[in-house]
Amino acid sequence: PVSDVQTAAVPSWAIDRAGSRIAFTARAQGQDFEGQFEDFSGTIYFDPANLAQSRADIRVTIAGVKTGSPERDGYIAM
Repeated sequence: PVSDVQTAAVPSWAIDRAGSRIAFTARAQGQDFEGQFEDFSGTIYFDPANLAQSRADIRVTIAGVKTGSPERDGYIAM
């Protein structure tokens, strides 16, 4: 794991939520479906000269899942 002290030396960027999305595909009861998380945040630490200290810290609120099925969303958010 990378410590916060080590990461502090790596340039960082906050994720632009308006221009980003976290999406997924999954299978339930034999059917594929797509979904995304509407509530997320994160910071990307990246230095091409220091890849060992680069990382992404992403936080997703599971209750913000949207799959096109309120019933399925409820199961996922449990």
